Amino acid sequence: MATALCDLDCVVTGGGVAAAGELLLGPLRTAVADRARLDFTRRLRTPVVPTG
Repeated sequence: MATALCDLDCVVTGGGVAAAGELLLGPLRTAVADRARLDFTRRLRTPVVPTG
């Protein structure tokens, strides 16, 4: 998982991906939660920023 490799704390989503809303982001968050094994990967935040 890139989170562990790059030691990420936050992955920000915007633009067209953010416009898809929970249709895309819900399963993404679920997959991250299911695969996060290390403590610091479980703290990953995935906020959506408004476009405009």
